[in-house]
Amino acid sequence: MKLVSLSISRPSLVFVLFAILTLGGVVGWLALPYELLPAFSPPNITITAVYPGAAPPEVEEKVTRKLEDLISGVEQVQEIHAQSFENFALLRLELAPDADVDAIESAVQKKIAAGRRELPAELEEPSVGKFSFDDLPIIKLAVRADLPSEELSSWLEEQVVPAFARLKGVARVTLLGQTEPVVEVNLLPHRLEAYRVSIGQVLQAIGRENVELPAGRLERPDDPRNGGQVLVRLAGRVGSLSELQSLEISTFPDGTPIFLEDLADIRLALRPPQVLVRANGREALGLFIQKQADANAVEVSRQVHHTLQALEHQYAREALRFEVLQDTSEFTLEAARGVFQDLLLAVILVAMVMFIFLKSLRNSLIIMFAVPLSLVATLGVMHLLGYTFNLLSLLGLTLAV
Repeated sequence: MKLVSLSISRPSLVFVLFAILTLGGVVGWLALPYELLPAFSPPNITITAVYPGAAPPEVEEKVTRKLEDLISGVEQVQEIHAQSFENFALLRLELAPDADVDAIESAVQKKIAAGRRELPAELEEPSVGKFSFDDLPIIKLAVRADLPSEELSSWLEEQVVPAFARLKGVARVTLLGQTEPVVEVNLLPHRLEAYRVSIGQVLQAIGRENVELPAGRLERPDDPRNGGQVLVRLAGRVGSLSELQSLEISTFPDGTPIFLEDLADIRLALRPPQVLVRANGREALGLFIQKQADANAVEVSRQVHHTLQALEHQYAREALRFEVLQDTSEFTLEAARGVFQDLLLAVILVAMVMFIFLKSLRNSLIIMFAVPLSLVATLGVMHLLGYTFNLLSLLGLTLAV
């Protein structure tokens, strides 16, 4: 009753209060980002370990089981699901619902690093990560241009990918289907036998002559940058095909060197793409664009589409063409419009029910204004709490009516 009495006796105060709430709600409405679903990271951790050239039984024996042994002592890990495939192992850790995923992820990385010697030397560094809906790309593009395949991949990486990566709210741009230049060294068995050189000697020589190591610090008192010190590195990587051809593998008894080109055919080649991308039955390259966790998906999508048009105009001579394969913001906006329509319909129905049963137009109009005002104030609170416009939050507002 005190609240009612205060509202009647101090109408100016009530008006100012509602004006502040409405203004805050409008500001929140304009600032709230759009998402398809709310931010959610399930309590899972995924470990991927690539072991090139290994069959599933070998992967299970040398990689999967050893990784299971290494991480079995990590606390709050309830279950370990492991799968062994050709060339790689995949482990998924199910954690307790209240587990600190970041802390456990760090603990798993430390366990694997501590037991790295127990794993095969050929194993690539295991990748440890957690799944989040923010990791899914919001836009998938197919890219084509009138360039040879060996030039198109590097051209896109140098010119197109950075243009998208610089956009505000973009976290990562992934290029798929690209070919990579490689050097193929095809050893000739009859040459190896004639020169009495083993494959192991060749591999050892290539590894020995193709390294890059830190070599300490050089004192430079006359240079104030970096505290008067310069980092020194031993750069010993092969820089050209001719250097690789002239790489010394062994020597004859009289000291005559045996070069790699004496034992193998060496040539530049293109590594086949690991992922094939087709759009409408035609080969293309794929671009997957991920947004930052706190970015507005709709705003990021708008910037991407604007950049698409600018790039197509800028590189018209190369006939650069983009095709949007998927844009989650379109479904997000469509779903949001549908929920807003349902919300408006709910307000109208409530007002009609009030008019039918109370037979008072005045009370119905009060309801029609009071409900939207309360919802607008809610938007301001949602903005302060860091919520977003998504299917669940909009559905909750609709049910509240």
